[in-house]
Amino acid sequence: MLLAREFVFLHVPKTGGTFVTNTLAATAPEAWRVSAGATHGAIAAIPSSHARLPRLAFVRHPCSWYVSWFAHKSRQPDAFFRQLTEGGKLDFASTMRRVLGPHGPYAQGCGPFTRLLFDQLGIGLTQIRVGRFESLRIDLLRLLANCTSVPSPMAQAVMNHPEKNIGGHAPWQDHYDAGLRELVAARDEWVFATFGYAPNDELVTSR
Repeated sequence: MLLAREFVFLHVPKTGGTFVTNTLAATAPEAWRVSAGATHGAIAAIPSSHARLPRLAFVRHPCSWYVSWFAHKSRQPDAFFRQLTEGGKLDFASTMRRVLGPHGPYAQGCGPFTRLLFDQLGIGLTQIRVGRFESLRIDLLRLLANCTSVPSPMAQAVMNHPEKNIGGHAPWQDHYDAGLRELVAARDEWVFATFGYAPNDELVTSR
């Protein structure tokens, strides 16, 4: 997370947080007093000194998030991921059906992306001002402007700094068939409904 004089930014994994933290850390005025907390710190970890400040975060189309998660874990697998993929033998679609299917670790309740958001940002995200990954630069400036005055050089940096942690994988749409999209939509229904996503979105990331 980033702690600033007027706000706290909470970095949800695979939602553009590296871009946000790097850009703000490099361009924020000294008066903002930007400092780093735990990389993926949860709302409960916000220090008391910043507890009453606005909290900012980003979400992402769940189908897109899962592709990015799978690509990241394929490069840096942990024991859970190796078990899910049978030691890396299963592809994305097979792994997701195993995760979300009737006998998988997320067979009941919401999907893992929704659970991640609730665990990190609080159930319902009621205390968070949220932007969308797909319009990250514009939404970031909007969120910041609602908290404080954004200097022109910072605004230019937000719009022009190169992207970070680009996955290098094919567009997320290429990884899905209709059945898998609907499965994700059912398990992460709250995210789709709350942030205006649809399982058949063909959005191109405009960040």
